[in-house]
Amino acid sequence: MTCKYIFLPLLILLCLSDTLYSQAEVDSNSEPEHSSSSLLQETLPRDIETASYYELVAWCRKLELDDSGNRKTLQQRLFAYFQVEPPREEAKTREERRSLEIKSAGESEYFTIEEIEEDYIILRGGVEVELRDKNVLHRIKAEKIILNQSANIITAQGGVEYVLEREDSTEVFRGESLTFDIETWEGVFFHGGTETEREFKGEKTLFHFSGDAISRLENDTIILERGTITSCDFEKDPHYQIKAKKIWVLAPGEWAIQNAVLYIGRVPMLYFPFFFHPGDEFFFHPAIGYRDREGNFLQTTTYLIGKKERKQSPFSFLSLTQEDDQEYTRKIEGLFLRKQKSEAKTQENENWFLKVMLDIYSRLGAMAGLHGDFSPHITFKGGVGRSRSLFLIDTLYTPYWSEGGSEYRSYWNDSRLFGLEIPLRWGMETSWQIGEGKFTLSGLFEYYSDPYFTSDFYNRAENIDWSRMLGMDEEEESLISEKWNFTWELNAKGDLAPDNPLFSTVSLPYLKSKVFWQSRELQNIDTYPLSADPGRHFYYPVSMQAPSAEIHVAGKILEMSSSKKGSPAENTKTEKTEGEEATLPEVEDQDPGKGYLIPDFRPAGGSMAETLSEEFAGTAMLEDLRLTEAKKDLYVQPERENLSLVLSYDLRPGIIVENTLNSENWQTPEDVDYESRYTTMVASDTTTLDYKLNMQEGWITLNQGLAFSATYQTRYRGTSETIDNWEDLVMSDYQQTRSDLATTMLVSFYPLMDSPDFKYSFLTYKLNWIFFSTILNEGLSAYGSPVYYNRTGEWNSDTVKEHNAQGRFEYRPLERAHTLTLGAQLPPLLASISGELIFYLWILKNRINSAYKEVSQDNWELQPLVVEESLEIGEEVSISEELRFDLERSLLKKSISTVNLWNFNASFTAERLLPVEWSMVNGWQEQGGTEEFMASNIQLGYTSDAEPLFLWKNRIWLESNMNTSLNMNLRRFTENSLDFTFKVDLFIYKFLEFSFSSIHTNNLTHRYFPAFTRELDIPWMNPITDLLRSFNFWNIDDRYSSAFKLKNIALKAIHHLHDWDLSFIYEGKPILFTDLSGDLKYRWDSTFSIFLQWIAIPEMKSTVRGDGSRFYVRG
Repeated sequence: MTCKYIFLPLLILLCLSDTLYSQAEVDSNSEPEHSSSSLLQETLPRDIETASYYELVAWCRKLELDDSGNRKTLQQRLFAYFQVEPPREEAKTREERRSLEIKSAGESEYFTIEEIEEDYIILRGGVEVELRDKNVLHRIKAEKIILNQSANIITAQGGVEYVLEREDSTEVFRGESLTFDIETWEGVFFHGGTETEREFKGEKTLFHFSGDAISRLENDTIILERGTITSCDFEKDPHYQIKAKKIWVLAPGEWAIQNAVLYIGRVPMLYFPFFFHPGDEFFFHPAIGYRDREGNFLQTTTYLIGKKERKQSPFSFLSLTQEDDQEYTRKIEGLFLRKQKSEAKTQENENWFLKVMLDIYSRLGAMAGLHGDFSPHITFKGGVGRSRSLFLIDTLYTPYWSEGGSEYRSYWNDSRLFGLEIPLRWGMETSWQIGEGKFTLSGLFEYYSDPYFTSDFYNRAENIDWSRMLGMDEEEESLISEKWNFTWELNAKGDLAPDNPLFSTVSLPYLKSKVFWQSRELQNIDTYPLSADPGRHFYYPVSMQAPSAEIHVAGKILEMSSSKKGSPAENTKTEKTEGEEATLPEVEDQDPGKGYLIPDFRPAGGSMAETLSEEFAGTAMLEDLRLTEAKKDLYVQPERENLSLVLSYDLRPGIIVENTLNSENWQTPEDVDYESRYTTMVASDTTTLDYKLNMQEGWITLNQGLAFSATYQTRYRGTSETIDNWEDLVMSDYQQTRSDLATTMLVSFYPLMDSPDFKYSFLTYKLNWIFFSTILNEGLSAYGSPVYYNRTGEWNSDTVKEHNAQGRFEYRPLERAHTLTLGAQLPPLLASISGELIFYLWILKNRINSAYKEVSQDNWELQPLVVEESLEIGEEVSISEELRFDLERSLLKKSISTVNLWNFNASFTAERLLPVEWSMVNGWQEQGGTEEFMASNIQLGYTSDAEPLFLWKNRIWLESNMNTSLNMNLRRFTENSLDFTFKVDLFIYKFLEFSFSSIHTNNLTHRYFPAFTRELDIPWMNPITDLLRSFNFWNIDDRYSSAFKLKNIALKAIHHLHDWDLSFIYEGKPILFTDLSGDLKYRWDSTFSIFLQWIAIPEMKSTVRGDGSRFYVRG
């Protein structure tokens, strides 16, 4: 154990010394000075309140007072003697009376002691008693229970189990005997203990608390006399334990410990004379630490609104109690945030906060700032700092620099604000939003004195990171980087849509103004001290967009339908009108065996999308009419529409005006004159007019539309006199300016809709044609004189983007679909005709397809005919064969055979290719000009089932997995690979977790086949001998000559040592490198780590890491 753990208590007490001193301070409204008698009067009530029963008896005897009676009587006697008031709040009247219920008992006895006038009840034999008080349940189990009815005191003896149940928690105490007061629930447990579960970094640990006497006071204070704390489940000889003379649990999160010793086994390791963990915290949150560049620092955060995010304490073994902040509100009293009991509430704005930041650094300087988050309305963060330049000398930073002489001095940083030079650095950022619902206005603004302000001052903490300071934590902290560029933005959104289908959408998606900023470094500052000044970079505006806007208007011009509609009212319940009785909707008779068809009661104003989505919804709108619920097997599809028409439009005009500034010549902040280089304006519009016609009850649907799109782009010269590429920019504007008018059409025909087995059959025709355009004539245009022309009615591949027809005949008697699909791409695009047939014969699936394509003008090519047969037997057996025929040459072009049998899979490919021949000089060379049908590729694979094996009554769990695959090019058989992956996992309960995996490869499998080696004129290799050579670890020559190569190996083992975990991780792989002589060689690259961690105290750990060249140890 390293020295830093020995000094751990000293550091904790040193840190908390201010806390302990501050808690002793009185309220700010009190007198500044107090006499010793006044201090005694203030602390006496608390001393009397927290004293144990025996301490109270000794106290009364010392004062020669009567020492008889229970604890409460003794306390009242002392309060009267010292003439002080109890510190607790006045007792509230109980709304509910306490109840005591005897659940079970073997025998009972009632008697009275007349000398002291007390009545007793004695219960024996498996006694169980329940006491209820409001929402608290007390359950006591013991061999014997004595109830003093006069003093309201219960004493339990023999195997006592005391359970305290609240609404959100349950506490269990066990011991030899128990005595407590029914009125106040004060009690004492003798030789008892309890257990509680704590979670640290996702791991749950069960802690055991025990003591010679455990006292529970009326104010929920718990005192352990000669207490012991451990998480080891060895009761007699735990591997570790903390023994203390006294432990106080005063409030949630507040506790104290006196004369505590940490034992490892039976050896004392650490001594805590006294430790107090306050439940209240400072209203400001200090964080101290050290950084290589900034030096020592103190960062303080004061929350004016809200509270900081609570983080887990780095000293988990000192977390004796848990704290629930939801049950408390906090109020500033002096330097502390005092907890006040309150009902749990969920505040709407519980994440809002406003905090003040005050930081100081030993090398850098100081910063003061303000940070607020009131999302979604506004968030802001800003501050000012006074800093000096830091210089890197060798490997150390220093704020002092000498210009060559012996005098060293600091260079304090200045900045410019509104053209004035000030001795401060500053930064500000804010985002805000006004309005909710239909209209919103939002903005984003940020600005800094230099790009380094955020990295220097915004990397902050609000807690003391003890684990990092003491070397317990190796996790890298996330850092805020420099701010090299930023954007100002103002954006408005609006929704003006009236409740009218003609204007279903009237909105302003965005109305933006933007300013883009970048940073640039000053010239000729390559040396200290100027190169260390954060002001060496300055911000400048690059461009401004004002405005950038778009308007969106859409709606339905016309909507007609021939279907019968019910009342358009939202509530479809039929209401009585004056002089008329309400009647139920008429039900129409249908053909026998088809049930009844209930009319459609959807509102007439419903959209087509809603109509289609509810087509099979039946009569959900009739629930208020209280009709008899229809059975599912009597359901009938609602009446289809004979004719429906929807005519809709969509309009999206937009504009962007962007001013590009002449920033290329700005080399210093003084050069920034906001001179405009040029202004670009882009106006655009996209307008569509669509209609959807549904005829003959959905048999025929026609979707057609007109789409108009136009873009106008121009730019204006700014105040800059010369722009080098101005003519090229203007010519690009001419090219971007154009307008198009296109038509889109989709005709769908479902001739067999009424047939259940053929209803998915269809015919479609699709067209997308730009029939009118206004575009630039690049041949006749020149700078300053663009020439545009109208392209009207041209029918070619440039104007027709999509033109095809498709038909499908589908027969679906059950779940399988037999389909015949014919498709054609039509002129003026390169034409093609395709067809596909899919049908099933029992367990055989058959697929046939081909196509006839126009590869160029009047040059057609017949695509291969693909015939595929597949057989599937369950999910584990499948066989398929795919044949590709060249119809023009009447040849079999390719064959692919595939087999999947449980864990085994194989694939064999044969195709027409040019023959090849091996040459020692040039490798594989193609021979001749005639293709031959030959074997080209084979693939074999095996994957084992990862089924675990359980042994020794499930204490041992073993699982292995193996994947093997062989891929060989049979034409160029030297191109092959055999990959082998093996993994094994072993788990022994509470002892070992072991995992091993390795990846092997072999690229020389052709050497195992005599026919291949004869063709290459190389010696044949026995595969078994080669495999054994790869495992001959004692002969490096055998392993070099073997074709089996290890690609990667990984090993991980965790040895559970009860309270400790010892982990070992190793990874290794060969790496090809070039040595100094230029030769390629392999080097084994490996890494390992050994990690030892105490489960109960995760911060106590040690790590050894290394590779092939070095290693290091970190505690």
